[in-house]
Amino acid sequence: MPPRCELFWPSRRLAAVLGTCKTVLALVLCCASACLDGAGAAPRHPLDPLAAEELLVIRDVLAASGRFSQNTKFAWIELEEPAKSLVERFEPGQAFPRRARLAALDFGRHKSFAVTIDLTARRLDAVQDLDPLQPGLTDYDLERARQILDSEPKIKDALVRHGLDIPGATSKSVRELFLGVGEDPALSGETGRLVRVLFISDQDAIGNFGPVLDSVMAVVDVHGGRVVQLYDVPGVPNRKVPHDIFDAQVRGTAAPAKPLRPVQPQGVNFVVDGNAIRWGNWRLRFGFNVREGLVLHQVRFDDNGRQRSILYRASVSEVVSRYGDATWAWPWMEFLDEGNFGLGRFSVPVAPGREVPANAVTLSPLLPDADAGSFGRVAHDRIYVYERDAGLLMYYRQDEATVEARATELVVGFLASAGNYAYGLNWVFKQDGSFAFEAELAGQILTKPVNAGKCQGCEALHPGTDAGGGGEESRPVPEDFYGTM
Repeated sequence: MPPRCELFWPSRRLAAVLGTCKTVLALVLCCASACLDGAGAAPRHPLDPLAAEELLVIRDVLAASGRFSQNTKFAWIELEEPAKSLVERFEPGQAFPRRARLAALDFGRHKSFAVTIDLTARRLDAVQDLDPLQPGLTDYDLERARQILDSEPKIKDALVRHGLDIPGATSKSVRELFLGVGEDPALSGETGRLVRVLFISDQDAIGNFGPVLDSVMAVVDVHGGRVVQLYDVPGVPNRKVPHDIFDAQVRGTAAPAKPLRPVQPQGVNFVVDGNAIRWGNWRLRFGFNVREGLVLHQVRFDDNGRQRSILYRASVSEVVSRYGDATWAWPWMEFLDEGNFGLGRFSVPVAPGREVPANAVTLSPLLPDADAGSFGRVAHDRIYVYERDAGLLMYYRQDEATVEARATELVVGFLASAGNYAYGLNWVFKQDGSFAFEAELAGQILTKPVNAGKCQGCEALHPGTDAGGGGEESRPVPEDFYGTM
């Protein structure tokens, strides 16, 4: 099998335009401002994320090492967490080691390396050849893939024959979806850095995720600069159908409802101090990296003065989608959103009263970015923290006397937008010492044309495709009925 390099990424994601003004309660804003101002501050704890100064050390050590060519791209930069035993013995004020790890992709030599840097000593510690493994795709991979697509006339010719209008370069006229190659026996002899490319059939929609052509698909080698395979079959005729999520007629109208806005006029009940959170009897640390997104550390519960360790480390290890599509084109279809590209990199900003409740506090971590001069960028409003009502905590009634209390929960999470999928990934802490994990699922259906044959109820999905009950008097469904994935 070829080296696995899995990714899903739309070529033209519509950037969300965020308002610059937010109305937040003064006490909430005060609580949040210390955290936002502290993004990238010097580490005070062994598990604190990489600071701005440390990112500059990484940049300078890599440049001075002489080990990497000008064709090398650096990705997956993150803190190498110290041993648990060291962390548990740590006392405030003590010195502690700091190390970073990253992936180096040399596109000139067609090699990838795992790199370790000693930040305290400011030196390169280790460089390990990853062959045959490969890190997830980078923006440079996608740029190279588009260049390869534009240089291959057979791809343009195939798309034009299937109804697309391409007056110039293919990448300027057609939306692409980039993915890993998956489990494809047809590619077993290939050893390059492979990217699979699907093509969107609707060139006029605002949304990136229109019906995907089932007739044209390409696999390119970004190392070799070539098209490895071009799949070009008759497929289902291309036809416009209503699908654009930005079209109000497609979305329909929701029943009007009065807004629900939770408020805390006396302020929040949690405290954020650097990368630590205190709420009731709960104590925890948090970080944020490109691969996992939100990471929790040293989650503890104060049990009458005894600090009970609940979790040492908690994060989402992977988000896997495998479709099992039986058609010739997509039996390999699978996504591993974290390992392939990074949930932290897929994270999007949230706003109180929009993606999260109006009483939420948002935090802005510093993320490594090798393309920035500072080797880092502030990811604004990526983490959210809020309290919510959780029903009755306790209740007892005796005659006219009652004893009651409302329950409150603390939610700490982030929102990842992975192509047409979106995930709200939340850790929920409760007053009784228990905790839970929630995954909020959202996004848009991705469609493709299929040979429907006869279909019961197709008319309700798209006019003109009704096949009735499948009897002799039923008319056949045209080969442009659209299935979903």
